[in-house]
Amino acid sequence: MANVAKEYELLRDEMMAAMSYTRTIDSVLYTVTTLILTFALSSENKSYLVCLVPLFLILPAYMRYAAYSRSIVRLGAYLYVFLEGGDFNWERRHHKFDIAHCTRPDRKGPMRFYMLVLLCVASAFYKCLEANDLYGCIEKPMILIASLLFSIYIIYNNQPNYPELREEDISRWEEIKKAETGIEASDEGLR
Repeated sequence: MANVAKEYELLRDEMMAAMSYTRTIDSVLYTVTTLILTFALSSENKSYLVCLVPLFLILPAYMRYAAYSRSIVRLGAYLYVFLEGGDFNWERRHHKFDIAHCTRPDRKGPMRFYMLVLLCVASAFYKCLEANDLYGCIEKPMILIASLLFSIYIIYNNQPNYPELREEDISRWEEIKKAETGIEASDEGLR
């Protein structure tokens, strides 16, 4: 029992560290985006492209955020299958809650990334309007629209459906546990 408690504690710590990394990504991303947009909008620089520079940070940061979030789900599924039962039941209760009350994927997680993308594109649009540089050419509006659509596409298509992924991970871990022990891992009453 002591080994199980220690493994449970170590994995929960790993999950908490991943959650901390996602908060760090947010903080750094907000700070850098704010600095770049402040510089772009307050300087005499006429280029609207400076406002789009944060997109080169936002999209990779979102991919990293999604990877950390995915890791949290996978670790939770491991806890559910191998370590929970008896005194430890947080992931089981969380999973049961999701099944009962979460009928669609969580869209709040990536919303901040959508908002940052929109802020960058809107700032670039404003910069073009300020310089009276938007009219008479198709290039700048096309770049702005393409930047917006491409960013939305990347974020949307890399947005995990966490309840679905949790189900898949639980099934995969149960297969491994069954292969290792020959015992069915899940409680049918919880799934």
